[in-house]
Amino acid sequence: QQQQQQMPKQPNSIVGTTTGITTGLQCDFCGGDEQENKTTKLPEQMITCKDCGGSAHPTCLKFTPNMVRQVKTYAWQCMECKTCTECGNSENDSELLFCDDCDRGYHMYCCSPPLSKAPEGDWRCKLCCAQFGELQS
Repeated sequence: QQQQQQMPKQPNSIVGTTTGITTGLQCDFCGGDEQENKTTKLPEQMITCKDCGGSAHPTCLKFTPNMVRQVKTYAWQCMECKTCTECGNSENDSELLFCDDCDRGYHMYCCSPPLSKAPEGDWRCKLCCAQFGELQS
């Protein structure tokens, strides 16, 4: 764990075996590393939180392939560190929505237009709506 804290925190921090570099990252969920996800028994790239340095396999986080692609494009935050993309704060976490395509957080009242209640089913943030289109109900 001490080794993990010394690693530089990089945006878009997906570390994988394709580079041939052993990073010493350990999944906070299964305890495996990039050489072996202890759940699937397969090698898998890790995603690392930009704030705390915690790491996990995308499958341990139940990320879809689209989410994995999206988190490579920005400085991802884990659930404990998640802040609102719009206002940058983590207060009122019960009001925080998580995009089903990119895992970014948004307060309902920071959405444009503001939402009075959490949407039922999947929710797509404005950045993903611009990229992928509105979700069909």
